[in-house]
Amino acid sequence: MKILPPSIESHHLGAANESGNLTFFVLFLIMMLFFFVVAAFIEKYKPQYGHETCYTILFGVSLSLILYAVTGDSSKPGFAFKSNFFFNFFLPPIIFNSGFTMYKKTFFKNLGNVAVFGLVVTLVCFVIYSIFGWLLIS
Repeated sequence: MKILPPSIESHHLGAANESGNLTFFVLFLIMMLFFFVVAAFIEKYKPQYGHETCYTILFGVSLSLILYAVTGDSSKPGFAFKSNFFFNFFLPPIIFNSGFTMYKKTFFKNLGNVAVFGLVVTLVCFVIYSIFGWLLIS
């Protein structure tokens, strides 16, 4: 078996892919830092309007528009959603932050509602999806 050196074109595509990954990770870190800074700001100053999620979404949309304006060419491939990356790296800090800043008295006071939405609604959705899935298959 003979191993051939990579062509210049494939090397160029690899470098472009590395650059895209680096850009993605930098933007990811900026978004996460923004989320945590806004959460700390809201916790300290308790603004009258808005929630940290709303501010993070607005910042993400603004950052996406700026990125689109800078790249300019809509034919270039953008960032692809990678579920493995999202569930392993992006979601856990958000869940941890939400659980860490949650008021425990309020949570235990609403434990019945949490159980209803968590268990009963999940069961209802399972039954509905099962019925529709069975109807579509048969």
